Amino acid sequence: MSDCCSPGGGLSGDADPGHVHDPSCAHHGTGIPEPGADDTRARIALIGSPNAGKTSIFNALTGLRLKTGNYPGVTVTRSVGRVRIRAAEPASALVTAGSAAAPVKKKHQHAYLEDLPGTYSLTPISPDEQVVADLLTDGLKGVRRPDAALVVVDATVLERSLALVAETLNLGIPVAVALSMCDEMERRNGHVDPAALEEALGVPVRAVIGTKPSTLEPVRRLLADPAAWPRPVVPPPAEPGRERADWIASALAESGYRTPREHSITTAVDRLLLHPAWGTLVFLAVMFAFFQVIFTLAAPLQDYIETFFGWLGTLVTDHVSQPLLADFLGTALIGGVGGVLVFVPQIMLMFLLISLLENVGYMSRAAFLTDRVMSRAGLEGRAFVAMLSSFACAVPGIMATRTIPSSRDRIATTITAPLMTCSARIPVFVLLIGMVISKDARFGPFNAQGTAMFGLYLLGGLSAMIAAARSKRTHSRRRARMPG
Repeated sequence: MSDCCSPGGGLSGDADPGHVHDPSCAHHGTGIPEPGADDTRARIALIGSPNAGKTSIFNALTGLRLKTGNYPGVTVTRSVGRVRIRAAEPASALVTAGSAAAPVKKKHQHAYLEDLPGTYSLTPISPDEQVVADLLTDGLKGVRRPDAALVVVDATVLERSLALVAETLNLGIPVAVALSMCDEMERRNGHVDPAALEEALGVPVRAVIGTKPSTLEPVRRLLADPAAWPRPVVPPPAEPGRERADWIASALAESGYRTPREHSITTAVDRLLLHPAWGTLVFLAVMFAFFQVIFTLAAPLQDYIETFFGWLGTLVTDHVSQPLLADFLGTALIGGVGGVLVFVPQIMLMFLLISLLENVGYMSRAAFLTDRVMSRAGLEGRAFVAMLSSFACAVPGIMATRTIPSSRDRIATTITAPLMTCSARIPVFVLLIGMVISKDARFGPFNAQGTAMFGLYLLGGLSAMIAAARSKRTHSRRRARMPG
């Protein structure tokens, strides 16, 4: 496997035009294999709060392509990548020419960068945050503790992010800060002086933009020698309270921090989407349109698939003289494959629309809005994302429960996720709806069959919430204590 690959085929951060892309580069989005215990190269943990741009920085530095998104909970496991850096050779290696020293030769070095799940604090309240806390304090089984930590700090919410910096500075390892979202900060008329913030914190601070690899070269140079990073003479207060709040206020004042103004469009949109009444109506309208699109657009594509496989089965039957073999090929093999592939248009549309809602930021707002409703069943808003994913398939829905802090909520959501109306039940619903409701029937301006499908999905969601509430009431496990 090559050391660090970039999407363009060269080494990330390496300007060597003669380098040939190694096809064994890890571009599968899961990182490289775990380094061996005897590997002495530096390991730097990349930590930060959710949605701070941490994984974008990781991808830019390592050349990997881990999933990113504009909502919390994307990174739920640790991933390891190698960063190619340059370091000067020792002074004894200089070659003199006459009385003048030749230019210092450069050689490549590598450091391991570990992308950890997003966390607001090193006091864990969920399994993915427990991974971060365990790794930074004592290391994980078979994985040694990182040699240093690079904390990604969102400049637009610097006051909140400095609490995580304070906790990291008390770990006793070298710490550097990558100040992200600087372009958003400038666009919203905010201000922070990275050099002044570095002086206030006593650790290196570099302003970066995760989507612009050129801004990450100062960070790459930092990674060449984490042991040489300066450390604060006196660490900040280890425990939350008045002293830490004063330390944060002092750092903000010394860095000339000016809070960015609120985004006018975002504020107006949130005022509507998060409103208890209007937001709920918009949510129901979005979900209604969600299923109307799936039902309306997927049906013709499904018809094409069924027609194609039906024609293919007939073709086999006409050209295979052995009845038993013809029946096996036409009905069992081709019919079975067609019966599976007929769901592909609906699944594709489902994930396409979910991805669209994620990219425009509606998923996080829907999770916040549905938190009130979910609380009636004893769940929280993040369970909505898992349940919505379960409409396509229960497997990704169950996987999405990893971001839910409470173990009782995770178990309740995991148990009820299969109760959601997944795509495998659509043929049954289509058959029943087709028998009961005419294809030309309308419900106002909408297709009555699509409206009935929405109602069935809505009933599935309600039944899942009732089951979740029942599960939490009867579950014998004690509620995990949450940090105050």
